[in-house]
Amino acid sequence: AKRLRLFELGRVFERDTEALAGPLQLAGIRQPSRLAGLAYGSARPLQWGQEERRVDFFDIKGDVQALCAGTGELDWSPSSHPALHPGRSAEVHVNGHVLGVVGELHPLWVQRYNLQQAPVVFELDAAMLQVQAMPAFQPINRMPMVQRDLAFQVPVAIRYADMDAALQSALRNEPLCGIIRS
Repeated sequence: AKRLRLFELGRVFERDTEALAGPLQLAGIRQPSRLAGLAYGSARPLQWGQEERRVDFFDIKGDVQALCAGTGELDWSPSSHPALHPGRSAEVHVNGHVLGVVGELHPLWVQRYNLQQAPVVFELDAAMLQVQAMPAFQPINRMPMVQRDLAFQVPVAIRYADMDAALQSALRNEPLCGIIRS
């Protein structure tokens, strides 16, 4: 496949001496939920109107920002994750807590899996994503917005500032200044 977008939501297993045994958990092992994703290949599907370019860190950073829109302000700092390329990876923080990591796969892994380019990956704490504010519904306007391109032919003696003032007064439903005549 030349272009991939994958994600997975699931549990990971981390050693934690304070984790207690439970019905679905082992003692000494913490099992937090994570949301992970991978992007490989071109940034957009192939089309004639745009040049092909490879997906990069900033594409996935934008995806993560959109995914975290309700969490608050995101802070980014350099990451030293062993699976990620040094200098092309970052930790994501929300309100002082680490949300996860984003970056290119380390060159050793790219070479080991014989990939033609490095995929960009992310792993985020799913529990932190679930507490973000949900978007509020706003009713759809029954009258769709109309945009028009208007062209005017006016004498050279009329200044743009006068035309703009007349337009602004018309938008405020004030009487026209007398510049525009029928």
